[in-house]
Amino acid sequence: MSKLTKPTFVKLNSLLDARNGYNVYVKVVKTEESKSNDGQTIVRAVVADETASANAFFKGDTSKIIKEGAVIAIRNGRVRIIKEHISL
Repeated sequence: MSKLTKPTFVKLNSLLDARNGYNVYVKVVKTEESKSNDGQTIVRAVVADETASANAFFKGDTSKIIKEGAVIAIRNGRVRIIKEHISL
């Protein structure tokens, strides 16, 4: 049986496009809630740390805990570039 390793957290300015598995601590700056076609709640948030800011999308149960001003840990995040902006 292999030992579990502690996750490595990085800063937003070190994220690269089309990669996944990122762990970051960020503060939620702004939120916007909407519904998808199937009725699922989706929260679009602007998140930031001391190095950069990014858009992040949350759906399902995780969308319920995203509030402005909260500090959250995003674990195993996936990065995409949408309209020349980083999205988690």
